[in-house]
Amino acid sequence: PGATFTANGVTYSEFPPIRAAFLAGEITEEKLKLALIEELNNLLQPVRDHFTNDENAKTLLEKVRQYKREGNAKASEKQ
Repeated sequence: PGATFTANGVTYSEFPPIRAAFLAGEITEEKLKLALIEELNNLLQPVRDHFTNDENAKTLLEKVRQYKREGNAKASEKQ
């Protein structure tokens, strides 16, 4: 809610007009993908910043990564 999406110089606030523009050929597949990448990166940047700048979050993320590494190593040993 309240989010906007800009593709091919047009800003949209709802999905149906984006879909219609894509199906009508007003937005190419490439431009749609590039716009989606940009918008997703914009949405994710505050989360990335949080895990980069907040010491507690940074520590938690490192613990999760370590757990994943250990889990992957154990899975590889079983094979």
